[in-house]
Amino acid sequence: MRATILHDPDGVPWAQLLRKDGVSAARTGHTRSGEVQLSGCLTYESYEQWDQVPPTTGVVRRIRAFQLLHDRGADFWVPRPGIHRLIDILPGADSPADEDDVDPATLRLLSPEEYFALARDHLPQTEWQTQAYLTDLDVPGS
Repeated sequence: MRATILHDPDGVPWAQLLRKDGVSAARTGHTRSGEVQLSGCLTYESYEQWDQVPPTTGVVRRIRAFQLLHDRGADFWVPRPGIHRLIDILPGADSPADEDDVDPATLRLLSPEEYFALARDHLPQTEWQTQAYLTDLDVPGS
């Protein structure tokens, strides 16, 4: 696969742009152009400069959440090494309350540490936490 380089507004290289069989992806932290060989899994980062990456169009066939089991610690959640699972994310499943349902007059934003300190005694002993999503995508022409 051939890599070209993406530059930030100041002209500084920040990623490789990779394209193959209709899929476009940025490989951050790598700034060498030319032929590359990759293996592994694509991930999504919502805070990068994605306006430079051409969109990939396809049909999502399945979405799974990769979760790690955590134990309630004294001050924070402690991941249990080696205990993980993949679970299907179902269309139409319950989602968190819409932002429009929140009363701004009573809204209080807490850091994760503040929330844990306030709610610790009411939290379960263990909790599955989503770390990433695995998406099966059919790309036309690939």
